[in-house]
Order: sequence, then structure tokens, then C-alpha cells
Amino acid sequence: SGNFPHWNNVHYLDTSHMMAAFAVAYDWCFDAWKPDQLNFMEEKMVKHALSLSYNEYRRQGCWWPVVNINWNAVCNGGTMCGAMALLDVYPEVASVMIENAKRAMEYVMPTYYPEGAWPEGGGYWRYALGYVVRTIMSFRNTFGTDFNFAKAPGLDGTGWYGTYLAGSTGMYSIGDTSGGFIDNPHIMWFARE
Repeated sequence: SGNFPHWNNVHYLDTSHMMAAFAVAYDWCFDAWKPDQLNFMEEKMVKHALSLSYNEYRRQGCWWPVVNINWNAVCNGGTMCGAMALLDVYPEVASVMIENAKRAMEYVMPTYYPEGAWPEGGGYWRYALGYVVRTIMSFRNTFGTDFNFAKAPGLDGTGWYGTYLAGSTGMYSIGDTSGGFIDNPHIMWFARE
């Protein structure tokens, strides 16, 4: 994937997924990578993602940083993961990206108010919540604080949302939920909290 010509930036969710995946691989296995492998990943994250995020935040009409749906959580969460992974290597660019993404996440966090429900249904609830939890934990691991994102009103109750949607044969179909049951491993994070 590092040799792809791009990370499908016309559908920025894809770019954010790739950035998050590279950031996790880069950070978690940092001591195992050879210097040329680290350089390769750094260059690809900047070329295919961080430089594009920088332009997206500055572009008039870019909608995903200011919405309260899954796109915000995923695109900003992926951007922050990538920026935090490269903070020591590209401090200026990474710092700007983190600040932009942090401001943008302020649009999506109130969506959990008042009791943790998600307006797009169970599938997108799981999807967005995964990036919210990753972002909170990345903040804590990098900066020693989550900037109070974990205290967003309603977030502490979101673990019950999937339970409330579940019936005896699957999920109630609201939003884009397509039935079946939703496994959400991120609920374990709430149990620990």
C-alpha cells in the first residue's frame, strides 16, 4: 500500500484509514523497523495523507471537518493518528494537523449527547466510535491528556447504545444499520474507564 500512487483522496475516508494503519504500524513497531523502512513510511504518510489533510483543512468548502457524522470522527481521527506518529519527525506539520483535527473533533463529540446514541445507526456508531476511542488513547499516550474528549457529554453512556438497538434476531434497522448484530470491541475501553 505504500507503493500505491495515492490513497484514494477523492474518498477521504480511505485516505484516513491508510494513514491510521500506517501510523499504528510505524509507532507500535518503531524499534523493529530499519531506518530505510521508517523513512519510507514517513514519506508515504506525508505525501499521501498529511499534506493532503493540510490542504483539506484550508480548502473552502471542505465539509468533513465540520460535520457531526462518522466522516468527521474517521477523517480527523486518522489524521491525528498519523500526525502524532510523525510528531518527532515533522513537528511543524504534525502540530498544525493535530490542532486542526482537534478543533474539528469538537463538532462531532456533542453528537453523543445526551445518552450516547448515534444518529446514523449502529453500523456507523461502531465505525465512528472506533476512531473516537483511538484518538482519545493516542492523545493520552502522546500528550498525557485527552483534552477532555473522554468527558464529552453522553459519551460515557454510548456503550449501551448497541445493547438498546439489539433485538432477538439482530439490530433494529435505523439509519444505515443493515441488521445482524454489531460487535464493538471498543466497548471494552469504556468498561476500563
